[in-house]
Amino acid sequence: MKKLFLILPILLCLNLVGYSQTSNIKIIDLTVNSITYADTSGAIITDSGVNVNFKISDLTTANKALILIGTQQNLGDVKSVEATFTQIGSNYYLSYSGNQYMIVAGMANINIELNQTEQNTYNYITVYVEDNQTNTTTKLYFNKQ
Repeated sequence: MKKLFLILPILLCLNLVGYSQTSNIKIIDLTVNSITYADTSGAIITDSGVNVNFKISDLTTANKALILIGTQQNLGDVKSVEATFTQIGSNYYLSYSGNQYMIVAGMANINIELNQTEQNTYNYITVYVEDNQTNTTTKLYFNKQ
């Protein structure tokens, strides 16, 4: 019976560790730049957006990038974006909304359209990556202010 009392806490701790695993992928150097779109005639549209860039250490096990645009950190209450990592030949891409953004030298970038209300409302952008085992990286934050 004493052995059971010793084994039970150990198993419980091992079980909890399994749920809190983070990915071996590392992401760093988050930069966000505002962008403005133009229509095919060259006229500037009032809708704008953001270009999100970050470096990623291991593309071979990366599954998707999650970008939360919100009023607070870790909140996607303005817009939530899920972009998928894909490999075509020896090149890797970040795919979102029908566009493929080539990843060069580990630098991923993605353009996200925001209407004027979304542009004015958001304060934070939170970025993290999920690997093919559903483990996530640490989160990177951008503060618009």
